[in-house]
Amino acid sequence: MTMRFLARGTVRLVRNGVFSHTYSSGIVQIYYSANSSSILSWGNICDDASFGDNEASVICNQLAYNGASTYGRACSTSSFGTDNNATILDEVSCSSSSLLTLQQCSVTTTISSACFLNSNDVFVVCLSSTNIT
Repeated sequence: MTMRFLARGTVRLVRNGVFSHTYSSGIVQIYYSANSSSILSWGNICDDASFGDNEASVICNQLAYNGASTYGRACSTSSFGTDNNATILDEVSCSSSSLLTLQQCSVTTTISSACFLNSNDVFVVCLSSTNIT
């Protein structure tokens, strides 16, 4: 059995709380540490005023896609269901859509009260052509 260790900042897409490597769209989860904890866990990113095209494209870039075609709040679509993971990142702000990982963006782990609802979880739809040749 091969052990695979996840790095801090790893992102994945889930639908109805289920992860698959084949998803090019879904609710975004990130492997990160919560506010005062050094323990890493999967959590959600809040869709607030700072989240936009750049941030969605960076998430898709990190997943080896060529940017995002759409993004939004989980409550705006029934396509991806909801999950029960806590929101662990807020105020995600990327200076450019060409950045390759969220680690290059500014974030906060202080979560605003509006982000405690699962309906504010970010979803993305990545462009289907991949960067891998």
